[in-house]
Amino acid sequence: MNEPTLDTLAQRLERVERENRSLRRVGVLMLVGVAALLIAAQATANRVVEAEKFVVRDASGKIRAELGAPPDGRVALTLFDREGGLRVELRVLIDGRVGLLLHDKEGKSRVALRVLAEGRPVLGLFDKDQKLLWQAP
Repeated sequence: MNEPTLDTLAQRLERVERENRSLRRVGVLMLVGVAALLIAAQATANRVVEAEKFVVRDASGKIRAELGAPPDGRVALTLFDREGGLRVELRVLIDGRVGLLLHDKEGKSRVALRVLAEGRPVLGLFDKDQKLLWQAP
């Protein structure tokens, strides 16, 4: 039997180390390529966000805004004050009416701007008891 000499072992070790360096380089290049593909895919995937409802909360966790489209066909954007009170509503109803409602600190409608289903605009001002003070037309 031929026993390996010190020279042949050194040559074999050098060859294995060269192959190992080459494999490491290929592995690093593959990882960089995969990372680049993942980053590129993530960047294009975030261009559209879809949901039935969005909720915006402040740092303390209170809801400050909601945007939603329930299954019944309505759409609404609602804004709340720091205490969680209803302050502004922008609505599109299923019958075609749209409205912008401004509320006081108690959540009562004080100003209402609406476009009725037939297209007629209406502006109304209300007192603290929500009785109509003025309307146009």
